[in-house]
Amino acid sequence: MGIAYGGSSALTTPREDIGLGFEGIDLDGVRMGYVGFAIAPVAEARVAFGQYRKIDIAQLLQPRKAERNGDASFKRIDLEFKTAEFTTKDRGLEMRIDNLDAAIYAEMIDSDMIAASLTRHGVLEAHELRVIAVVNAISATASTSRFDDSAANITDDFRAYKEAFRAQCGFYPNAMCLDQSMVDALMENSSVLDKFVGSSSRAAKEITLTGLAAALGIDEIIPSNGVKNTAAAPLAKSISTTWDVDKALLFRKSTASPAMAPQFMRTIHWSGAGSRIGCSFEEYEDPRTDGRIMRARMMTTEDIIHSDAALVIGNIKT
Repeated sequence: MGIAYGGSSALTTPREDIGLGFEGIDLDGVRMGYVGFAIAPVAEARVAFGQYRKIDIAQLLQPRKAERNGDASFKRIDLEFKTAEFTTKDRGLEMRIDNLDAAIYAEMIDSDMIAASLTRHGVLEAHELRVIAVVNAISATASTSRFDDSAANITDDFRAYKEAFRAQCGFYPNAMCLDQSMVDALMENSSVLDKFVGSSSRAAKEITLTGLAAALGIDEIIPSNGVKNTAAAPLAKSISTTWDVDKALLFRKSTASPAMAPQFMRTIHWSGAGSRIGCSFEEYEDPRTDGRIMRARMMTTEDIIHSDAALVIGNIKT
């Protein structure tokens, strides 16, 4: 597998076999319903830090005259780009594997995969919480009606939300993220169900995420299922959702270059040091004990491309 130098002074061995083992696992399941990469899609960088260009929405929306000039030439246009700086950070976690325990329980558990899974989960969860922190820092617009009020005219409310969004950035939102419980509530809303009168039954269970998005006039609904334990050990666990149940995020999502398309935010990733989205893995011997250290790492940063391409709706829960 080769030898490489990791973040410590010890020699590390890349575990490409571990990384390949995760490629067949659905990322949404691994992230326990996390939404960080759905809100901030990955943009690969050629360098660890530097500058990138992003489109100026104000200039993009300016009308142009395309008539031919009298001298047989055509009018020329210019578009100035805004520049932004980024710096990816090497983030990771380690877990010790006891060689004796690994040998004793080899027929029951794969110690290497357990260590890789737990460290990977921690790195991805940290990314999730950083993205959510960005969303929580946005001042919220109060909802017209509570999303869990089954009698409220939510579809009419969304027309107003989308117009307010377009007024601030020039484009309609194409995605919305909110907690799964609020998604379930919207699927039972009477105005949403009215969009499906032609079906034999108006049961909420028959409305898919695609159908709910269509009823609200957007392209994608992103439900957050993430939970976290807010109590430090050894206290009894205290479970809460990673996403604020009382908030919904309307935003403009794109995987195109920031220089080409208006969008809210991206996860910038640099693979030059061997990092990969979903974590790269390596291990090294623990010289103090009869064990090995498994490390998961990912070199990323999260950056807002256009702050006005996001609208947070607050007070959505009764």
